[in-house]
Amino acid sequence: MTDVLEGRQQNGASETGNQGWVIFETLGVDAGQEPCVVSEGGLARDFASRMKRSWSVATNRGDAAKLREAAQKAISAVLKARKPLHDRVWLSQNRTAVSYAAPILSSNGEIFGVQVYIAAAGEAPPPPRTVGTFEWDFATMRSEHTPIVEEKILGIDTTQPNRSLPEIWRFFTAFDKRDAYTVYVGQIGHGQIEPSQPFAAEISLEGDDKVLRCVHMTTRGREIGGRKTIAGLIHDLTDETHPKRDFHREYSKTQAMTIEKSLAEPMGIGYLELITGLFLEWDVTPPGPLARWRTEVAEIHEKSRDAFLHARESLRNGDALSLDVVLFVRFSESEAWTPAELTITGVATASAEHGVTVVQAMVLVRPGTGPLCW
Repeated sequence: MTDVLEGRQQNGASETGNQGWVIFETLGVDAGQEPCVVSEGGLARDFASRMKRSWSVATNRGDAAKLREAAQKAISAVLKARKPLHDRVWLSQNRTAVSYAAPILSSNGEIFGVQVYIAAAGEAPPPPRTVGTFEWDFATMRSEHTPIVEEKILGIDTTQPNRSLPEIWRFFTAFDKRDAYTVYVGQIGHGQIEPSQPFAAEISLEGDDKVLRCVHMTTRGREIGGRKTIAGLIHDLTDETHPKRDFHREYSKTQAMTIEKSLAEPMGIGYLELITGLFLEWDVTPPGPLARWRTEVAEIHEKSRDAFLHARESLRNGDALSLDVVLFVRFSESEAWTPAELTITGVATASAEHGVTVVQAMVLVRPGTGPLCW
């Protein structure tokens, strides 16, 4: 294969009926799984088999088989070369097509996926789809993103090497599989499922540039050298799928504003995932020395962790509706531990798959007054 040519068309599908760029996720390859189709021409596909798809350039079964083989060859070549490539494909009746393939790189240069386009003779490929990558670390609780995610999907002018979850989740306007994703992350974190188990969901968001977008997220867990992460692709589907606003999410934000006005003293108002213990976002910034919690990850003192875990389990099991707990936290190793007084109230959700569950909670937090003494 040779280096790929620049695309000149602007639409995902050509006049010849080609279905556009096909995105193959390759995170499962190291675990012995084949690359999976996660999008065709801007339409989401949740880990479909590459062997079951067909290309519109093919006019008969023989050509279809050749093009599937060409796509497989293109993916393998890009995984080795680590750069965009293209190659000619000979079809029946002396016709030809051209396969184009481009890697989807992580922030540290790993290949998380490959985009493939097969064009009819004389056809230039359109620009590749807008696909970025992320990798969230269980230990640091921070995500690394590629500039595509930061600039073209989250609409942020200044990119950072990594971000906390509250910095990212504040952009979300709808996440239909949020509870299922929480369970998935918890299962991988506790070793209850194989890390390579895939997960897919559509997320709507409003970027820092105030543009509404719909993205398709596909993920797998990874464990390399003792480092456990969730890694995946983020694909902008806005040209094919309209973004949404979740009523319940909007209502929760309004409710937080109402609660803030009724408080006798300043308190932060945020959301906690009970399974993982992750603080996802803050509608109201915590006051005083806890203000950094809005964008940073708080380290919880080891002697506070049992009380935190017990409170979360009690809420999940229905043993309590609301609990008060004091956690000692800090935001860097050079700091002293700060007491934080939390009121955690479980929020029940219902789904056809899981029934009524309590996996999320609203949190009210303020600086505590007690000294660190054990």
